[in-house]
Amino acid sequence: MSEILGVGEIGRFFETAVAAPYGQPTDGWRIELDGRVVKTPLGETFLVPTSVLAECIANEWNRQGEKIIPSSMPLASLTNAAIDKIAPDRQHFTDQLVGYARSDLLCYWAEGPDDLVLRQRDAWQPVLDWARQALGAHFIVTVGVIPVEQPQEVLDAIADQLADISEFHLTGLVDLAGRMTSVLLALAVWKEQMTASEAFDAAYLDDVFQEEQWGEDHDAVQRRSIIRDEILSTTEFLTLLDQG
Repeated sequence: MSEILGVGEIGRFFETAVAAPYGQPTDGWRIELDGRVVKTPLGETFLVPTSVLAECIANEWNRQGEKIIPSSMPLASLTNAAIDKIAPDRQHFTDQLVGYARSDLLCYWAEGPDDLVLRQRDAWQPVLDWARQALGAHFIVTVGVIPVEQPQEVLDAIADQLADISEFHLTGLVDLAGRMTSVLLALAVWKEQMTASEAFDAAYLDDVFQEEQWGEDHDAVQRRSIIRDEILSTTEFLTLLDQG
């Protein structure tokens, strides 16, 4: 979602970015660039719910050099997405996450070889067990790629987890689930059942296993490195939202 920052690489046009409270009582925190209030690409006030997130976004601005590079500002990009894209159409993105539950990565295990199946079991089964116990979502697991229909109770349980969350949390979960093709891994990271790095490893263990057998693909390794960094940034975003 880094492109949602809404600007290409442009010259730096400010000296200092600061986080400032907005409203009485405080409705949130905004970012000011030399006293000028930052807006989203669609012209909305750039307002975040926690001071720690605002400070980190101000730091993203302050770390910019002679040019503003949107891809180096993931927290700002996610905030723009939350305000401009997610908030106006919450139901669409909630449905998208529930859609991931219909074909979640963790429900499709390999037929073999045994080493790969063992890795999947070690990485995926604890998440499936947690979902059943903590979320009341008993996912059906299959072998191979033939689609398996998940019970409505599973979809309802996932929808219940998303019912009352903020557009900011929803943005983070949509981003994580999309990068890992798994709403289960996204929820497990948010609920601190696993770290972002563990979730990334679980999501891409098939790719790594294949490279171990047939040789490393340099481009694929680079792509995974970028995805891993994005997952770490989005997890930081969710963490900062919950720090008050």
